[in-house]
This record gives sequence, structure tokens and C-alpha cells, in this order.
Amino acid sequence: MRTIILALETYLKLSGSKTCLMVLLIFFFGNFNSIAQNSSNFKIPYSDLSAVSLETAVDSLRQSVLDGDPNFETTSKHLLKRAKKQKDYYSAGRIHNYISHWHYLNNTKYPSDSIIFHAEKTVAFYLKDGNLDAANESYLGLAMDYLNNNESKKSEEAVLKAIYYFEETNNELWLAESQVQIAALYLSTKEPVKVIEYATLSYPVLLKNEEYLSAASALWYTSEAYKTLKDYTKAMEFVDQSIELSSTRDFEQNENLLVASYETKGDIYADQKMVDKALVFYEKAWEDNIALGGKENGDFFRYNIGKMFFLQENYKEALPHLIAGIKGKEHSKIDRASELYLTLSQCYEKLGDYPKAIEFRDKAFGYETELSQAKIEQLQSEMIVKYETEKKDEAIAAQEILLTQKNRVQYLIIGVAGLLLVLLFLLLYFFRKNKKASSIIFQKNAENELLLREIHHRVKNNLEMVKGLISLQSAQLQDSAAKDAMIASQNRVQSMGIIHQKLYQGDNLGSIEMKDYFLNLGEGVLDSFGKEEKVKIECAMTNLNLDVDTAVPIGLIVNELLTNALKYAFPNNENGVIKIDLSKTDNGTLSLIFTDNGVGKEKDVASNGTGFGTQLIQLLTQQLNGNMEESHDLGTSYTFYFKLGTAA
Repeated sequence: MRTIILALETYLKLSGSKTCLMVLLIFFFGNFNSIAQNSSNFKIPYSDLSAVSLETAVDSLRQSVLDGDPNFETTSKHLLKRAKKQKDYYSAGRIHNYISHWHYLNNTKYPSDSIIFHAEKTVAFYLKDGNLDAANESYLGLAMDYLNNNESKKSEEAVLKAIYYFEETNNELWLAESQVQIAALYLSTKEPVKVIEYATLSYPVLLKNEEYLSAASALWYTSEAYKTLKDYTKAMEFVDQSIELSSTRDFEQNENLLVASYETKGDIYADQKMVDKALVFYEKAWEDNIALGGKENGDFFRYNIGKMFFLQENYKEALPHLIAGIKGKEHSKIDRASELYLTLSQCYEKLGDYPKAIEFRDKAFGYETELSQAKIEQLQSEMIVKYETEKKDEAIAAQEILLTQKNRVQYLIIGVAGLLLVLLFLLLYFFRKNKKASSIIFQKNAENELLLREIHHRVKNNLEMVKGLISLQSAQLQDSAAKDAMIASQNRVQSMGIIHQKLYQGDNLGSIEMKDYFLNLGEGVLDSFGKEEKVKIECAMTNLNLDVDTAVPIGLIVNELLTNALKYAFPNNENGVIKIDLSKTDNGTLSLIFTDNGVGKEKDVASNGTGFGTQLIQLLTQQLNGNMEESHDLGTSYTFYFKLGTAA
């Protein structure tokens, strides 16, 4: 088992390559089936959910995911609220698990962060319930979600937690499942020998336990590894075995695995320049996937079809497939490659549409530059090796020239050689000195960054503790006004805690992306008032990064406005919409617009509250050297203008 852990650590050092989306899809469903393996394949109408037990209703929700039930979102929200009310943490974990799967299956409509958010909630609720088996099985699925989102460090943490647990509990089957995942990870880093090693190790155990999805996936990974090694005979042998197992065993997602296998057969033929045969299997993968998941998911496979038509010089036929295929892959961070846009650019060029050709050529170069930035440390290392090699080659060439002139100018050569040696030693001395200094600087920077992340992490944890203490105190209060004040205080603490969470989780330790922050803040405030199903929060704004000193007061202002709106704008539990927009003008001014479509407020009528929230908003606005405009024509609207860089 220690071998697995060492292998995984090796993988993490080499991670960063692309991973086929179907690899992730297969493991994803493997995890989905294992966690919910005791669920029955039936679905209860939404109108009848209240009449059955929560466990039975959640069993039905799983089938809703597989059936693509249009009422899934409404049903899942209802059941999640019911589970939280009953403090049934295991059911809450299952519901978040199914929501995560729903977002994955509909990944063209939901961001990858939402998949990860609900997967993390799944693990958290299982741990809260004390179900360590389910939690650690879910860690493996969460690790693959992280990897699909290019978060390799988090993927490492999740997988290692699961592996240590399965090692301690001597769980043979889930160790084998872990080995299959490691094979998939090595496939992403283009290490085919390791893929074959771990897939071969896991296959007999999976087959013995009748885990046919994972067993067939192990065969498929082995085929992909041999394809990378250009051993096309072996690659075809193992993909055919995967197809055979998927065709003769009745297990969920065998059709998805068949689609992946057909695409692999197309890849094998394409690598051997057998374009016509490759096209047959690419089209079969596309058509079968449409039958499984609809047109949008099917479009993911169309790029390869377009590439084959392009190689056949059938450019008109290739163009719509290339466009649809790229659109199907664009939502995935790991599937956006410069090659996709370069092929489309070349196709437009062949069709005479030069403006489009230039546009997509520039996109291809843009993604190539992005990839280069992500690998800058590796490039630096390669450059140093190249530099040393060139110096050695130059020295050898110089020595050869000197030797050819030895008989004519022997003393001169000795003097020049001596001078070159002195210069070489000086260069080597300064090179090593600079290299050591650079290494120390890089190490110090890394340590400082780690320390800063730890500080933000601890601040966030301390704020969570404060929030928890306020919550405990409020539970003892009987006076409604005092309890409202406590809830408001919790939300203020939460608004600051989210900022520190974003800082230590993000790539930039100096700034916050505000749109995502507002959405997370709004979700927390809605949850505290129990109005998730009644009030909708919209952030019609582009991504905007702000420094911490600006983000904190703006976050507190929005928190107060949300609290006021939820308390007063929608009486009698009415439905409503709240809109938040934050933008930066050309002259460097920030504009914050907050509106709701509630009942509004009569002019000159005193507030029902204590007025502390209003005072806090005014103070924070002054702190940012801003001003506020208030309107009550249609609902309530607040507009703020802040001058950046001039905070009081």
C-alpha cells in the first residue's frame, strides 16, 4: 500500500497534463454507483414525496439524476431542507452527492466550482454523520473533481486521506478502486508504463468482486496506455476486451464506457492515419452519446469527427463539427487546447474566411501562452540544463580547434586554454552562487506564501468560531429583537470569513473575485433566514478583483443590504428577486447597485429596526470615500459610488 502512496506522490509532482473528459466521467459514475449502491431504481412523483420517509425519497432522487428529471432541482432543494430540519446528516450528504452529479451531467450549464462545492458538502455531511466509509469513498470522487478543475494539490489531499483509511481498514475492494484511479491519474501525466502497472494490479480484484464498471475502465486505461506507447496491436486488444466486458455485463454506465471505447478505437486508427476507419468509430461514439445524454453532451465528441473530415480535405463538412466540438470542450479547463483552435483556424483558412482564421489562430496562441505560464518552473529548469549543455558543447568545440593548431602554435594554445579554464571556473563559481541565491529566494517566497495562506486560514477558522459562539448564544435568547441582532452579527462575521477563505483557497493572495464572493455571501444569508426557495439573488456583473481593504467594507455593506431586504422587503413570506451589480468605470470609480422588487419603503417613515445597520452602511461608505443614493419607486434601490485608492 505504501507503494501506491509513493506512486501517487510521484504523479502529483508530474501533474498538469490534459485528461480525457471521458476518463473522469467513468470514474465519476463509478463513485456515484458505489455510494448509492443500496438505492432502489424507482422514482416518486414530486407531489408524493412528503408522504414517504426521507430515506425513500432520497433513493428516488438518485433515479431522478439518471433519468434527467426536469424537476430535479426543485425536488433536491425540498429534500435538502427536510434533511437539515431532521438533522439527518447522512441523507443530506447523499442529496449533495446527487446535486454534484447533476451539475456534472449538465456541465454546460453549471460551473465546475458548483460540482466541487456539492462534492465537498457530501464529504462534510458524511463525516458529521460519522460514516467514515462513505466519506472516504466520496474523497476519491472529490479528488477527480479537483483534478478536472486543475487543482492538483487538493486532489492529492483528498486521495491520500482515502488511501490511508482503506489501508487501515484492510478494504481490498476500495484499495483496488484507488489503484484504478491512480492508473487514471498516470494516464493524465502521460506515463503509460505506470498506467499499465496499476490497472493490471487492480483488475483481478475488481473482477472477483463483480465491480464491472471499474474493471472495464481498467482495461480501457490499459488500452490508452498502449496507444501512448504506439503499440497499436495491444491497444486494440485491450479496448476490445473493455467493449466485450461492457457489452456482456449489465451494469450502470456500461453505455458510457462503450462510448469512450469507441472513441479510443477511433484514436487508434487516427494515430495510424486510417482516417476512414477512425471516422466510423468517432461517429458511432457521437451518435451513441447523443442517445445517452442529449445533443449538448454529444457535441463533446464532434471535434474528432471534424478533424477527420479536415484530413480528408472535406472542409465544409468539417467546419460545423469542429465548431460544435470546441464548444462542447470549452467549459472544461483541461480540455481547452491550442490544437483545437488551430485546426478550426486552418479550416476557415481553407474555406477562404481569413478574419475567422486569424481570430482562432490568436485564440490558439493565447491558450499556448497560458500553458507556458503554468509550467514556468519546469521551463526554467529545462533552460538551465540547456544552458549548461551549450557551455559544454562550446568548450569541446574550442578544444578541438586548439588541438588542430597544436603543432603550429603550441605555447599560444596552452595560454588560451589556461585562460579559458580560468574563465570557465569563474563562470561556474558565479553560476553556482547565483543559482544558490535564486533557490533561497524561491524557497523564501514559497514559505512566505504558505505562511500567508495559513494566516488567512486561521483567521477564517477564528471567525467561524466567533460565528459559532454567537449562534450558541442566540439559541439561549427568547427576545426576538435580540435574536435578530445575533443573526445579523453572525452574517457580518460570515461576510468577513468568506473573504479570508477565498484568499487562502485562491491563486492570488492579494485580491478577491467579487462576483463569486457575492454569490457565496448571498447563499449564506439566505440560508440564515431560511429563504433559499423564496428569494433569488442575481449577480449580473463581470468578474472583478478587488484588494482586501476594499472588498471587506463592500462585503459588509452588501451583507447589511441583504439582511434588510430579507427582513422587510418581502413580508408574508413572498417570493422576490435581489440584484447585485459591481463595476469599475473608466475614471477608476467603483459603482455598486443593489435592488430588490419588494414592497419598498414609504418616504419619511422610520425603520422598524434599531438603525445600527444603516449607521454601519453610512460609516463604511465614508470609509471608502463614497456616496449613496436611495430610491423606493419600484421596490428598493441603492446606488453607491466609491473612489478607488482614496479610502479614508
